[in-house]
Amino acid sequence: MPSSERLREVLLTPEEAARLDAPGTKDAAVLIPLYPRCCDLVAIFTERRSDLRRHAGEIPLPCGRQHFPD
Repeated sequence: MPSSERLREVLLTPEEAARLDAPGTKDAAVLIPLYPRCCDLVAIFTERRSDLRRHAGEIPLPCGRQHFPD
């Protein structure tokens, strides 16, 4: 089965995601880049350097809040 079809099977639709009752007061999202490799989907992550004062060794995720048009 092609990767795009497999991905659709495991991800929520926008309607399903909108029905989730997640904690917090701001709608936001996280971007996790995926690419096909052989017969799998692979996620791309980075790791912060271990010598940083704050958040050393953590996996940062690109994210942002939902913006509504004016």
